[in-house]
Amino acid sequence: MILPEEKAKQKSVEVVSHLLLQMTLHFNIYYSFPWMLSLIIGLELKFSFLLSHYKYVTVAVYVILFTVEMLRLYLGYEGNLREKVAELAGFWLLTVLQLLLVLYLVVNVNTVLLPLEFAVNGPLLFFLFVQIVTGFRSLQLMIQAQKVKYHISLLKFGQSLQNIEKLDQFDLN
Repeated sequence: MILPEEKAKQKSVEVVSHLLLQMTLHFNIYYSFPWMLSLIIGLELKFSFLLSHYKYVTVAVYVILFTVEMLRLYLGYEGNLREKVAELAGFWLLTVLQLLLVLYLVVNVNTVLLPLEFAVNGPLLFFLFVQIVTGFRSLQLMIQAQKVKYHISLLKFGQSLQNIEKLDQFDLN
């Protein structure tokens, strides 16, 4: 007879989702809508003061920022909670792109930075920095966990340990 505690131990699976990454994603989702609204209001206020070519560039950057933000948060949730490496890698790359675009808006003096924009981009920059660091670490851990699962599946189907060790020579760590 198998005790319930032993049965639970047999079915336990290690979860490699990163808690800090998930927390920042959660807070970022609630922050993104006021952030977008503030940027739209700021663009409306400063649009007439921009140089003609900066009008086009700034509008294009805002459209890219809003699109990337929604896609990035979706991929972050999918990749972290469901432990999907491809989605988490896409999230990480889009986070780097988002960081560069937000830094362009904050640092470039020709885009007429308003105090409102400076105030709302500060917390977003904090989220982005934390998500880049924790996302990269989570990606490393998830790849290692997927590698272990793959090796176990090879052992179940009769592959020898020597063949698995040959596969390890391509380890990227």
